Amino acid sequence: MAKPPLDPVYLIVWMDDIVFKVRDNGKIINKIVYLCVGLKQNGLKEVLGMWVGKSESASFWMGVLTDLKARGVQDILITCTDNLNGFTDTIRTVFPQSSTQICVVHQIRNSCKYVVYKDKKEFTADMKNIYNAPNREVAAAELDNLEKKWTMLVSNWGLIMNQFMLIFENRIQI
Repeated sequence: MAKPPLDPVYLIVWMDDIVFKVRDNGKIINKIVYLCVGLKQNGLKEVLGMWVGKSESASFWMGVLTDLKARGVQDILITCTDNLNGFTDTIRTVFPQSSTQICVVHQIRNSCKYVVYKDKKEFTADMKNIYNAPNREVAAAELDNLEKKWTMLVSNWGLIMNQFMLIFENRIQI
């Protein structure tokens, strides 16, 4: 089946995958469906494609990105990803000018794995102060507050903050 050509430029492309359990030759195995949704310049979203793989990896994403390029995508302004190891480097290999935004939902989910149930409400309320901040400076100050209060739980936030803070540099109404 021929894949349709795509627009040359997308404002944002969200890239994620879903794990499904499927029966294959009498065994239950995991299959990964990779999904890309792009925001077009006219403000409409478009499913750019779905690909099936065996496990999530930056190398599989390289094939997905190469496919997008072959179908006519020349530039993606912002990619939004789940912070998979090597993913940002893979994106920059194919689309060197693209900025990568770490998905807020994934970052919250990953951080909450280490919070005991009784503290989750307070912890997530403190995190909201970061991603609801009006600008980068306030968000950085809120991150400092979060790190002081929840030292052991937010050690990974400082490492990815530059990619996470991209949301404050591109505040446009869509």
